[in-house]
Amino acid sequence: MTGSVFTHTALLYATAAEYLDATVTYVRAAREEDRPVLVAVPGADLERIRAGVGGGDDDGVTWWDAEATSRNPGRIIPALLDYCARHAGRRPALLGQPMWVGRTGAERAAVAVHEALVNRAFVGVDATALCPYDTAGLHSSDVAAARRTHPSLAGIAGLAASADYAPDSALAERNAPLVAPAAATAMPYDAIGALRWLRRAVGERAVAMGLSEDRAADLEFVVTELATNTLRHSGGSGVLHLWADGDALVCQVSDGGFLHDPLTGRIPVEPTAERGRGLLLTHQMCDLVEVFTGPAGTVIRVRMGR
Repeated sequence: MTGSVFTHTALLYATAAEYLDATVTYVRAAREEDRPVLVAVPGADLERIRAGVGGGDDDGVTWWDAEATSRNPGRIIPALLDYCARHAGRRPALLGQPMWVGRTGAERAAVAVHEALVNRAFVGVDATALCPYDTAGLHSSDVAAARRTHPSLAGIAGLAASADYAPDSALAERNAPLVAPAAATAMPYDAIGALRWLRRAVGERAVAMGLSEDRAADLEFVVTELATNTLRHSGGSGVLHLWADGDALVCQVSDGGFLHDPLTGRIPVEPTAERGRGLLLTHQMCDLVEVFTGPAGTVIRVRMGR
């Protein structure tokens, strides 16, 4: 995995021993080349790799618990781009595991979208990325998605190009309509003056439905950002739906606009930027963000744990 371009490889493993051997070897090889390393895997695996490698942050390795930092896959690309920018010229080595056993169906779909977009987001970035996939524990469709979203595959047989690589197709397949349940509270809006009412109504309902006051305030902010985008860029009117789903509160904003760039909200932008900032902040503040866009309009669905 050497060179002067970005490489994105799926590590397909079937046993804990295969996982540990491949990940520790990857980290050690990068450190021997004096390259900065970022390890972002679920907590238990993080400690196993750390023990196998030895050392800590002062040895050029940064350790992130993916279950905390990558719960919403939409947060990953901005964080990795920021890390690479801070270590420009040194070819950072990224060991990122966005998919793990226990992810919900919506989270799994969001991981596939993320992996498909990595290849666009990192064009021209001098770095390597290795993404572990448990072929024995994960659903077969998740492993198939890894083959379609990674140009190269690594395993016990070595490194090879993926014959199934088709990230744009994988991305299009997951651009599925998002329909609110019939029991959801619907709140139409069509003017800037309605935003204060919309924000207050969402905050009050969120607290009544079990969201903490702090998280309700976060949701109010997100709703304001998304609704403002509707009024400024998407035809001037939209509908917000709100409902509870298990231990989460779900909020969905629908409008008549079209989201041309699927990387919107995943690429860092300046605080004064007119576009892209609202969705970027939405990804940072919510536990999951789903997006559907098509000729008939765009739907953005966010989840916050109660």
